[in-house]
Amino acid sequence: MNAGLALESAGILAACVIPALADLNATHATNPNWAPHARFHVVWQTLSYLLIAPVVLYVLWGADLPQSTRATLGGAFGLAVLGGFFAAVLSRNRYGGHLADANGYKPLRMRIGDRVVAIDVNACTFAVAAVLLIGGWALALAAGEPA
Repeated sequence: MNAGLALESAGILAACVIPALADLNATHATNPNWAPHARFHVVWQTLSYLLIAPVVLYVLWGADLPQSTRATLGGAFGLAVLGGFFAAVLSRNRYGGHLADANGYKPLRMRIGDRVVAIDVNACTFAVAAVLLIGGWALALAAGEPA
């Protein structure tokens, strides 16, 4: 088992499968408070990610390509998915977006010293996915080609 490709796979699965589990329900896709066109877009995006995941897993594990190429293609696909999320986060003031809805998933609250800090579940999940993806990519490249 190649640890780098395994970590990359975990990052891809986190980025592509967790949104389906989180969004194809009453918090997003069937939320009556959302405009029908917004619900259409969340289903489209979520199903696209579900279809991207097996393609990337095939590239990482099944494609007859050098490991460095497989790792780089997998990383590029993953960064495309995660990059879209982080670009939306950084630009949300321009389009009036928010990380959470009042009737959706609530931020996690953590006490750090005497402060209570709110941590967005999406941002936390996708930050972990990005660390897995990029760390696995780097590890796979550093390992070189298998003998």
